[in-house]
Amino acid sequence: MFYNLLAPYGHSSHVANLFTYISFRSGLAILVSMSVCFLLGPKLISYLRRVQKNGQPIRDDGPKSHFGKAGTPTMGGLMILSSTIIFGFVYLYWLLLVL
Repeated sequence: MFYNLLAPYGHSSHVANLFTYISFRSGLAILVSMSVCFLLGPKLISYLRRVQKNGQPIRDDGPKSHFGKAGTPTMGGLMILSSTIIFGFVYLYWLLLVL
């Protein structure tokens, strides 16, 4: 998103030139997605605890070290996927505004 805005100024500005590197843009995308994940994480975990009253089922014949995980909500990957999808929709919305 910032690449399209700042690429024309890459030859004259050092900050704008950073956005021409794919490694910088990838790192920035990871940081934004991670921050969305940190913002949504506590709310999602509390929601999952309300919905999944018993949490992670632990079998009786499993290792004793797993009994400490009883009550932990499952579907933690939902947090990662939701932050990536939200950031993707923000990017698509921005593209539609620009084009």
